[in-house]
Amino acid sequence: MEKKEKVFQTILKVILFFLIFNFLYNIYYFIDYENRKAAGNERWRQVEERIKEIERCCNDGRNS
Repeated sequence: MEKKEKVFQTILKVILFFLIFNFLYNIYYFIDYENRKAAGNERWRQVEERIKEIERCCNDGRNS
């Protein structure tokens, strides 16, 4: 009976380890995703600003 309990405890520890690892990895992945999303949004703002500058430049040329 003691051997079965030891095996059961070992399996429980392994499962607990995997659950904790998975939880921590998901937190890391979420933080990394948010950082990449923010960087991508900033990049698109830069592109949008450049497009607006080009439009202003072209519109000024036409109106003159």
